[in-house]
Amino acid sequence: MAPPSRPFYLVYVVIFVAVSLSVTAATATAAAVLPRGALPTKSGYLPIPPAANASLYFAFYEATEPVTPLATTPLLVWLEGGPGCSGFLSNFLQIGPYLFAGGSLSPNPFAWNRRFGLLFIDSPLGTGFSVAPSPAAIPTNQSVVADHVLAALQSFLSLEPSFRARPLYLTGESYAGKTIPAAGALIVATNPTLPEQKRINLRGVAIGNGMTHPVAEVTTHADIAYFMGLINAKQKRAAEAMQAEAVALTREERWREASAARARLMSWLENATGVVTLLDVEVQQSVAVMAAGLADFLSTAEVKAAVGARPDVAWEACSAAVGAAQEEDKRELEALQARAVELTNAARWSEAADARELVLSWLENATGLATLFDAAKQRPYETGPVGKFVNRAEVKVALGARGDVEWEECSDAVGAAMHGDVMKSVKPEVEALLRGTRVLLYQGIRDLRDGVVSTEAWMRELEWDGLPAFLDADRAVWRIGEELAGYVQRSGPLSHVVVYGAGHLMPADNGRAAQEMIEDWVLQAGLFGRHGGMKRAA
Repeated sequence: MAPPSRPFYLVYVVIFVAVSLSVTAATATAAAVLPRGALPTKSGYLPIPPAANASLYFAFYEATEPVTPLATTPLLVWLEGGPGCSGFLSNFLQIGPYLFAGGSLSPNPFAWNRRFGLLFIDSPLGTGFSVAPSPAAIPTNQSVVADHVLAALQSFLSLEPSFRARPLYLTGESYAGKTIPAAGALIVATNPTLPEQKRINLRGVAIGNGMTHPVAEVTTHADIAYFMGLINAKQKRAAEAMQAEAVALTREERWREASAARARLMSWLENATGVVTLLDVEVQQSVAVMAAGLADFLSTAEVKAAVGARPDVAWEACSAAVGAAQEEDKRELEALQARAVELTNAARWSEAADARELVLSWLENATGLATLFDAAKQRPYETGPVGKFVNRAEVKVALGARGDVEWEECSDAVGAAMHGDVMKSVKPEVEALLRGTRVLLYQGIRDLRDGVVSTEAWMRELEWDGLPAFLDADRAVWRIGEELAGYVQRSGPLSHVVVYGAGHLMPADNGRAAQEMIEDWVLQAGLFGRHGGMKRAA
């Protein structure tokens, strides 16, 4: 069921003209700091009424090669995961016009703003360059996060008369698998209460390697690791116990304990498998290492100014992992998994989240993987350089960010505030969206945390009239030229894509496939066209 409409948005429409926007456009000075193509078309801060003195940072890049007039060119809104991770991670490491590597920026041939306008928003409040006026202002649940995203979108769409009519798509990855359905369902519920000229032209949502219905997802980790050969039968039983603990805490609505249980599971999995990161089992380098240089860059005053960020806000790449407890006995892991299920069923949200983390921790220990996000990686995703880059004064100026804000990859404060939200589900919001718009779910095949099996587990539980037809639909092989790109299954408004050669950060691992996927899905071409079929040659 869609969330109820929020009456404050009617008031917001009236008072918006009195709210000042802090927006920066590309200037000659900023161009001296960043390549012109890396400079946002617009950037700065979007107020989020009715919170006093609160705003969300944004960076917008107009389409460079649109296939339609700009007045009808779609807008993609990218929301990062975490919770509390900044959109600059995906901007400079995945889908933005320029990629940061080796201490410098270079053009991204697979940028998502080739055909579409691309809007990055640092959300929730307290993330990246989005400054919270006080710790108490940081949201603790998806309802408030969705309110803020909707208010920020209303602010952004009012910047240009043509923005309002353009088709809009909410996109993102990981923990945005919660924010996107929450915000999307709120838009669908709120639009009928607004004057036509203030409605948002939402046409679809796309979620990559998302965390959406944790109580179903947390029960899959042991099987995934076992059938990949990363743990043995004894370890599998231990993992299942950890999973059960996270689920049990979730059922009891002990949210913080459930979140901690999940964190322990993830930590155990990384230790057990020995992978650098569960996000991609093949990587040899962590996301934190990748972001280190970018953090330095984004910390400079001139870069903050160039991107329209507050100079007083420091950029952080990612917050520390929660729940590093390690377990060696497989039966203990299975008990923890069972406990997670039990706590989830009891709606003990915090305890359920802790139980889930215990399962993941156990799996990391047992398999020895560098990261559960990609079982093929030899080290975690490297994101550290991004933070160094973004925090350079001149970069902050170029980005229109506040110079007094220290950019973080992921905010510890936001992660702590949202801890009790981890094991809560937004499956009903996805069901509401399927009744009113298009939904794309995609995953890199190597992700052990939020990958294919975890997603399919909760998709099978959807309360949606079109589910039987979707489950019966054929899965098509997707090729780009002669190369295997992945697999596509679709029926009605729902599309599911499995991307070959990729982990959790799918566009970073397989940019060519990511670009073609999003372009074809939005434009309803290729396998997403009326008749589908094999892919065209590159």
